[in-house]
Amino acid sequence: MTRRSGNSVEVYGQARPSRLLRGGPVTRVAVQMQIRGVFTTVTQPLTNSRGIFRVNVNRSGAARARWRLVWQNGDTGEFFTSRVARAGSRLKYRSG
Repeated sequence: MTRRSGNSVEVYGQARPSRLLRGGPVTRVAVQMQIRGVFTTVTQPLTNSRGIFRVNVNRSGAARARWRLVWQNGDTGEFFTSRVARAGSRLKYRSG
């Protein structure tokens, strides 16, 4: 997760084991932001066939918030929860 501005973050990751879940290789991931001590889902992107996703989230205080991801195994109903994280410095891409 990286900071884009004070109210915007880019959230990216991999939901594993996405390729093993029922319903195909894509998984819906709940991106949760901690608001007043409670984690609240702010968006639910779909992964690609490898379980990877990337989404921009615009919310007041997003860059200072705590975030986590939650996804579900469609076969067993088991939920997976990521570690809690804060946004880091903005990524700087190098050209070729």
